[in-house]
Amino acid sequence: MLSPGVGRNEFQLLRRLSLDSLKTYCLLYDRQGRNETVPHMSNPSRKANLVLGLVGAVVGGTAGLFAFQWIVNQGFYALIVPPALLGLGAGFCARGRSVPLAIVCGIAGLGLALFAEWQFRPFKADDSFVYFIAHVSSLRPLTLIMIVIGTIASYRLALGMDEKPRSQ
Repeated sequence: MLSPGVGRNEFQLLRRLSLDSLKTYCLLYDRQGRNETVPHMSNPSRKANLVLGLVGAVVGGTAGLFAFQWIVNQGFYALIVPPALLGLGAGFCARGRSVPLAIVCGIAGLGLALFAEWQFRPFKADDSFVYFIAHVSSLRPLTLIMIVIGTIASYRLALGMDEKPRSQ
């Protein structure tokens, strides 16, 4: 069905242009500040950076869980550490700024923080992970705050450092 005010030829042209452009091109912002179109996901270095970032996230998340376990055994509680190290590992290994990687790391950081909390402090009524997820709202407010901060840190650290220093 045609939209009001759009002729058949115009509608077909818009449909073809939008589908073709969505499938084959994305708008990127290069280092000199120019906008240019580049084939979507055709740059092998972008894929390699994403894979390196994911490998760094796995290594950082694993190191974060071990660090969290060590800190808990010392009598302290640092639930922010596992997701933060996950994001730090991803940002360090990614060799460039990647928003999709940061989003994946933010979600993974949330999952890792919940897993770490469940692993070291399960509920007494039922120690299953499904029960834990169903009753996350019953956690103490400080624990929920640390989970949120860890998730935000995971996202932000996965972005990496800015390539240009900020002007004051």
